[in-house]
Amino acid sequence: MIPVEGLFEAHLTVRDLERSTGFYRDVVGLELGMAQSERPAAFFWVGGRGKSMMGIFTLGSWPLTMMQHHVAFQVRLEDVLAAPQRLRSADITPRGHSPLGGRGEPIDEPIVFAWMPAASVFFDDLDGNLLEYIAMLPDQPRPDLGVVSWSEWKGVHENRLCSPGLSGATPIQGLFEEHISVRNLERSVAFYRDVVGLEVGLIQSQSHLGMGGAFFWVGGRGRSMMGIFSLGATWPLTIMQHHVAFQAKLDDVLAAPQGLRFAGLTPLGGQREPIDEPVVFAWMPAASVFFDDPDGNLLEYISMLPEPPRPDLGLLSWSEWQRLHEHARD
Repeated sequence: MIPVEGLFEAHLTVRDLERSTGFYRDVVGLELGMAQSERPAAFFWVGGRGKSMMGIFTLGSWPLTMMQHHVAFQVRLEDVLAAPQRLRSADITPRGHSPLGGRGEPIDEPIVFAWMPAASVFFDDLDGNLLEYIAMLPDQPRPDLGVVSWSEWKGVHENRLCSPGLSGATPIQGLFEEHISVRNLERSVAFYRDVVGLEVGLIQSQSHLGMGGAFFWVGGRGRSMMGIFSLGATWPLTIMQHHVAFQAKLDDVLAAPQGLRFAGLTPLGGQREPIDEPVVFAWMPAASVFFDDPDGNLLEYISMLPEPPRPDLGLLSWSEWQRLHEHARD
């Protein structure tokens, strides 16, 4: 299996590309990496160039055709605590978590998912995609507490905090979480645990609250997380076909086609064609190998390359990229 280092990329569907580009650039504070008016789509660096990325697409553009996704942004604890006031100053309602589906109640302080534990604030983008600021906490997990308010959590644990500033956008450090829908939870838990190699954090069987899913740590506990949910679960997803990219070492991306075939999977290129070597997105630049999970969700191993971006080259094979650049690798 490929050693996964972290969660790299998430995609969202939007109605108006120009309007949403302004939202993610000016309100969320992401750096615009590339805009494609002909597609139409836009890509943002999350936490700085090469650390992680988010793409937004209009309805009907590849690879997304449906609404309602969820993305969580990893930030400092001080900024999670400041997020409700910052969001309200931007005319955005900060919300908690509702176990019954839909949007949680408006909040003035973060909530805490005690099983992780992590402090969190949810809010909507302009198209109803569910966004989240999240920060891991240094305390021991308390799954018996469920979801509690920050004040309730402080009553159980003593936390030493800095005084949060309240000016500007919330500084984002990286992409933390992505959710996808699956048909068979047990089958997909085995796939993501045994084939992709993710560590299981929590499994929730189907309940009267509509929760049926599992959470995986990506790159180790507290670094980033991915959730899978059974079709019919009321929160947060009820539709198929999402895309998640896993950041990996270059040597492991180069070995991925053979490793995937050994596991009975087909390695794919940028047009879903079978491949024997990675493809290179020259505008980043990054080497990449795509593959499907059991439900047709599009997964990807990706590694940033040290050379300068070459957007004029488009998408090319690893061999073609090598002929244009000499790599000095250990």
